[in-house]
Amino acid sequence: AVSADGDITVAWPSWNGSAYAVQTATLTSGSSTFSAPETISATDVNRPVHVAIGPSGRTTIAWSTGTNVQTATREAGAPTFSAAVTVACRA
Repeated sequence: AVSADGDITVAWPSWNGSAYAVQTATLTSGSSTFSAPETISATDVNRPVHVAIGPSGRTTIAWSTGTNVQTATREAGAPTFSAAVTVACRA
């Protein structure tokens, strides 16, 4: 996803040896390299992973664990994402 100021944030499922975890990196506007990957979920992630950036620059990443939908958010200008939060559960 691309923010209004041109920053690009990507997220993907990454195999950690026992499960898929969500990782993310950002290419800041004017930079030529992405940040080091940040792992934001160590749970077993089903693919795909979704990224959205609001007009204020707040970035939210969402994914499914198969039974839950989880999100993590980074406020504009913050260096890291919040801890994962479960926003929906399958009963």
